[in-house]
Amino acid sequence: MLLVMAGTARAGFYSGNDLYGWCTTKSQYAACYHYIEEIIDANEAVEEGGTADNRVCIPDGVGVEKLRQIVVKKLTEDADVRQEPAAGVVWLALLNVWPCR
Repeated sequence: MLLVMAGTARAGFYSGNDLYGWCTTKSQYAACYHYIEEIIDANEAVEEGGTADNRVCIPDGVGVEKLRQIVVKKLTEDADVRQEPAAGVVWLALLNVWPCR
């Protein structure tokens, strides 16, 4: 399946504004979920390699809707991050809630 996410790309990155749009527009939730899942997959790959100091440890049983809510909360409460690359926004939002210890 090919998922095309419309938005303004900057140097290969989607912005927090793009992510905010996907994650707050019900018809775009699939794009939001997919993007967040990809960032989590990347986190797990880094974790397996043992190279990340700032890892995210999401508890078992947490669904993608909960992850979307956490990301939207970050984007809403800290609007300045909307100018940053979306991948970093997802990482930071989840790291604030579930840092590995």
